[in-house]
Formats: sequence, C-alpha cells, structure tokens
Amino acid sequence: MQEWMKTRKSLSPYTQKLEVSALAKLYGYRTGELDINTASRCRKDIKRSRNEVSRDRHFSEQKHADFVAFCRSTGLRRGELKVLRGTALYQDPSGTYYIHVTSGSKGGRERYAPVIGDIELVCKLCRDAGKNKVFPSIPSAADVHSYRAEYATQIYKQYVRPLEHLERHEIYYCRGDRKGEKFDRTAMKKASQALGHNRISVVAGHYLRI
Repeated sequence: MQEWMKTRKSLSPYTQKLEVSALAKLYGYRTGELDINTASRCRKDIKRSRNEVSRDRHFSEQKHADFVAFCRSTGLRRGELKVLRGTALYQDPSGTYYIHVTSGSKGGRERYAPVIGDIELVCKLCRDAGKNKVFPSIPSAADVHSYRAEYATQIYKQYVRPLEHLERHEIYYCRGDRKGEKFDRTAMKKASQALGHNRISVVAGHYLRI
C-alpha cells in the first residue's frame, strides 16, 4: 500500500484521503486499519482565496460592487446565490434582517443568515427582485469564498468576548499551522451557524481571518 501511495504524492491531501477511503471500502477495511500515511492538509497550501489566483485578476470588484457588497453582507455560498430570490429576505420582530436560505445550501440545510454590513443595499436588491432571482447570473471569477471569510470574521467579532475572562472550556485552541491561536467558542459557533457549517473547526481553519 505504501509503495502505491508513493505514486500518488503529487495529488492533494484531500484527493489522497479520498483514494485511501475508496481502497479501504473495496477491500473491506476501515480507513484507520490501513497502514497508509497521507499528506496533511495545511491552510498555507490551500490555493483558494488565500492569495491572488490567475482568475482573480480578471474580476473587477468595482464593476461588480453591488454583488461583492451583498456577498460580504450575507456570507452566502455560490450555489445559494445562484438560486436566491428576493423573497428570502426576512425581518424578525426586533428589526434584524436575515436571508432565509432554503435552496442551494450544502446538505440542503436550511438557515437564517444574519445580514450585516451594507444592510440597506441587501434589502434594496431583494425587494427589487421580489419573486425573481436577486442575481440572474453569478460572476464566475468572483472569489465568493473570500467574501464568506470576511463575513464570518465580522460575525465572530460581533460576539467575541475577552479571552482572559473565559474559562478554559470556553476557548478553542487551534492546531496545525494555526497552533497557538485561540478563539471564543461561543462566537465561533455564531459564525459557524451563519455560514451554514456544523463544525467550528471548519470556521477556524478556513474562515476566520484575525
């Protein structure tokens, strides 16, 4: 198995793990029972949204200012933006606005994403769209993931408490290439829920930029 794995070194850690899982299933083993070491997935190696990629140079945030502001204010995924209709805008009794996500989400999970930032723009675009799609087309070169990261970071900052006042169990201690960094678990959970993720580790590893 290890000899075979040497031929797969050029693949990403994610792809390596997928292939190992497939092999384990084929031979009737659990993944952990196979003596195969795959590469670790580090944030610095993830190309998406970490640094400028070639297609980013062909996208003008200025020309798509409303789209970019909407993304930064709602944190929606590309798939969610594609099917979003103006009727998804919701205001609770306290006056807070949300986007009620019912379609295009990962795993089909429904959620209410708080609207932050340019609330007035989000409300206008949704109301103007009505029952129609808010965005008839989504710019293919737009780095939607990076806008989600900005959104998550702002949500976290809204709820974060001074870490020195928290108990140890209330603090999230990062691992891997973020080892040494600490976050408020409650604030992380708020950001995770707003993004539509179940695990706060995903938020720490791929979204919080503090």
